[in-house]
Formats: sequence, structure tokens, C-alpha cells
Amino acid sequence: MISPEITVTLVVMVITTILFATEWINIGVTAIAGMLALTVFGVISPKEALEGFTTTAIITVAFMFILSDTVLRTGALQHFAFSIEKNFSKNFKRSLFVMMLIIALASAFINNTPVVAIFIPVVIQLAYSTKTDARKLLIPLSFASIFGGTCTLIGTSTNLLIDSLAQKQGFSGLSLFAPAGVGVILLLAGTCYVVFIGIHVFSRKKDKTGTSNFSHYHVELETQQDYPEKTITSEIQKLRLPLSSVTHSGHKRFRITCTFEELTTLLQRLRNTPSIFTVRNSFSSTDSETSITEVSVPYHSELEGKTLAELNYIKSFRARPVGLAAIRSTSSIWEHPLHTGDKIIFQVRRDHLESFLQLEKSVRSPITFLSKNHIIDFNRGKFLFILLVFLLLFSTTSIGLIDFTTGSLYSVILLVISRQVKIRQLFTAVNWKVILLLGGAYSIGIAMSNSGIDQILANAILENLTDYGPVVVLSAVYLLTSILTEFMTNHAAAAMITPLSLLIAQKMGVAPEPFVITVLFASSASFMTPTGYHANTMVYGVGNYRYADFLKIGIPLNLLFWLLSTLLIPLFFPF
Repeated sequence: MISPEITVTLVVMVITTILFATEWINIGVTAIAGMLALTVFGVISPKEALEGFTTTAIITVAFMFILSDTVLRTGALQHFAFSIEKNFSKNFKRSLFVMMLIIALASAFINNTPVVAIFIPVVIQLAYSTKTDARKLLIPLSFASIFGGTCTLIGTSTNLLIDSLAQKQGFSGLSLFAPAGVGVILLLAGTCYVVFIGIHVFSRKKDKTGTSNFSHYHVELETQQDYPEKTITSEIQKLRLPLSSVTHSGHKRFRITCTFEELTTLLQRLRNTPSIFTVRNSFSSTDSETSITEVSVPYHSELEGKTLAELNYIKSFRARPVGLAAIRSTSSIWEHPLHTGDKIIFQVRRDHLESFLQLEKSVRSPITFLSKNHIIDFNRGKFLFILLVFLLLFSTTSIGLIDFTTGSLYSVILLVISRQVKIRQLFTAVNWKVILLLGGAYSIGIAMSNSGIDQILANAILENLTDYGPVVVLSAVYLLTSILTEFMTNHAAAAMITPLSLLIAQKMGVAPEPFVITVLFASSASFMTPTGYHANTMVYGVGNYRYADFLKIGIPLNLLFWLLSTLLIPLFFPF
């Protein structure tokens, strides 16, 4: 007979899985609601519910958010990213391979979400300058961050969650570079697959810029009075606009389609040449000098759902939206609710440009700049000092002088004392949604053990596979975790499978390390869907991908990682 605890746990797991996959409700709120439901129905105690927020994993994740944010503020990643741009026109595949290795290296030590956010504008500009389909660069960007994140214990917050849940079950814990042996091989294999095989699935027709059509902007021109059609035509020709790109969109208004470069030229002509036209919402020609910036709406931006007319808070930066490239068709650019991946052109007063650029210095910036001229200046001295702090942290923890949580705490304190980070940045740098998600996911793992679901699943797996040996069982655990990760958050999948995998190892009488490592890799190996991993979701909108694009490139990669992990993990971590 199924116990009430099992029923409650299964219901909570099903509901949270659906909400995680659809994100109808904020995933952090979903995780906390699931934790509260398990507490109210007595599956876990109040102490166990709060235990997830007091583990060393959660504390370490918070400190790593701060350390990552400090590195981002030096402009180092932007500097290194743009330094490889000139090589793409010479040898595309070699340059793509190098770019993926750089991203993977950064993601092994820095939270990979901001790493992807920083490289997105670089990739877009590479597509513009090399006339390459941007889809051949954006998915490699996302996948490289996933590859790198699995190479160290701190590469992703999921790794730390798995280690913390395993330690609660009596596991001794993983060292900082424990996953590196398997991780580096998977990184090289995955990168070779993407560069030499995977990107060739993108064969849709490209426009002249080498990117999707949504890179063309819709802009509205206005006149002060009605003019005869002959005058309108003459003025359009004087501004060197193709007549085919101009349509009448309403009283005294005309809609044009143009690229970012064409709009920049048009605004310059309107500034220097008398015309009956003005660009709607632009500064007048008598205003001080202005700059034109091209931005994208990132994943979970506060701009989502707003229209261009509602971007009033931007006014404090003297920045006005003048053009929109929407990933969904729209009749009026001023009434179109913004979505992830939409691009906006802002005209900014030159004397307010620097303050406008400060928006991107936040990890959760509402916009991502796509213009190369607006990347944060590289502070070499600050970067070298922070690099020294990182090296000190990794060396002292690697030799066992201090544990990593304590070391990361000392590192943050050192950065505060040296004035490399301000007190208020300690709070803004932390992604609190992830913290809530980790705490809630931790309670699901505890509920699996308390309710006995892990026992039932472990017995079911062992009854069918134990005769084939531990390698086959380990392979099945990897496959189960990987499938769950594609349809819910990787944190939730890890929380569900970690206690199960440890119980399987215990029942089989084998070492737990191979199974912990298996869950670590499988919970991050999300390549088939744009929703399984945040990095995939970020590039999905910007790259104008179809869902099928991820299936085409991701299914073979998932199978490759599954087979390689099945072979490699027992070699590096014997049973």
C-alpha cells in the first residue's frame, strides 16, 4: 500500500516538474512552494526544510556569485572575447574551437550564466562582420559553457548541490578538481563534435548579413504635416532610402525596414540635411551629440512584457528607443510587448552614455549591448589582483589548507577590504532566484529519502539490471538523469536522483563516487531542448532558433556524452 508520504511527495514532484518546465510561475517561487507543501504535510520537518539554506553548498554558491561578478566588472572577459574576433575571417573552425575552449575555461571557475551573457554580443558581432549564420556560433557558446561547468566542483551550482546532498547521506565529498579527468575528455569530444559536425545542421537560407531576418529593424518616420505623394517620394529618395522599404503606417507616419548601420546613417543624414522627416522619438537635430546603441532583451529581463512606449525609466539616462527588431511579428513597434531576444536601438545623449552603459555591469542587466563600441573598458590592474585572489583560493583549498567555503569567504572579505567590491554589490551580485531554487530542490532530495521513494526506485532498477553489472546500472542512472534534466531544471533533476544513486550503490555494495559523478555530469548534459539549461534558453531567443534545431544538434551529443560517460567514469572512479 502506498503511504501518504509517498503520495504527497509524488504529487509535489509532478506539479513542480510541470511548473519548472513551463515556468508559468517563477522557478524560485515554485521550489519554495514545493518545500512548504512537503513541510505542511509532514514529509519533511521544518528543520529539514530550512537545512538546504544552511548547507555549505548554498553558502559557497552565494560567495561564487560575488566573486564572478567582481571578475565581470573588470571587463576582462569582454577584452579577451573581442581579441579573437579578427581570427574568425581567417580560419572559422579553428577560431570557433578556440572560442569554445576559452568559454569552457571561464565557465569552469565562474558562473556560466553571466559568461554566456557577455559572449552573446561578441557572437552577434562576429556574425555581422564575417557574414556567418549567428546560429552557428550561439549554440556552441551555450554548449561550451556547459562543458566547462562540469570540469570543476564549482563550475555550476548544481555540482555543489549534488555534493551537499551526497554528504548528507554519508558521502565524504568531492574535491575541487574531482570531475576534471572525465570533464576535460567530454569537453574536447563535445567541442570537436559541435565544430566539425553539429553546426552543419544549420542550413536555412541566410540574408546578406549572414544572420536571421529579425536583425532588420522597424523604424517609424514622422512628418509635421500632410504632404503630396510626389513630395514624400522625393524626400525618401533624397535620404537614399529604398522605396520598397517604406510603407505608410498611419497619419503622417511611415514605417521603414533597415539594418542598424543603415539607421545610423539615416540619423546622421537627418542631422545634417533639412528634411520633412524625423525619426519618431529621436532627439532633435539641435540637441547635443548623440550615440546609437544596439541592445538585446536578455532572458528574464525586467523589460519583458513592456512596450517601447513604456520604457520611461530609460529617460533618466537620456536614452530613447527608436527602432525594434522583434522575434515575433508585430503591426506596431510601439505597442509590441517585448520578448527575450528582441533587439532595440537606443539613441543616447553623448554626455549620458557612460551612465547608460552602467546598466550592463549588473549580472542581471535588463539589456545586453550588441555594439562593439560599448563594451566595458578593461581594467588590467584590477583583473590581475582578482586573478591573484582566485589563484590563492584554489591553491590553498586544493592542498587542503582550508575548505572551499571558508576560502571563498576569505576571498570576498579580502576584495571588500581592498575596495575591489562595494558592500552593496555583495547583495546585488547574488542571484537570489538560484539560491531559492537550490534550497527548495534540496528539500525534494530529503523527501525522496524520507518517503521511501528512493528505496522503491532503487529496487526497481536493481531487479531489472543488477545481473548485468554496475556499469549497466550506472549507465541507466545517467540516462534517467539526462532525460529528467531536459524537461525540468537541472537542480531539480539532481536533487531527485542523487539520493537514489547513493542508495543503489549501497545496495550493490560498490563505491558511491562513480554514481555521484554520473549524476553530476548527466544533470548538466542538457543539449536537446532550449529549456533544460539556462544557457540554452538565453541563446534560443537571441539566435532565432527553432525547437527542432536543438533536437538535431543535441540528440547525437546527448548520446555521445552518455556513451563516453559510461566508459570513462568507471575508469576514473572504480567501483
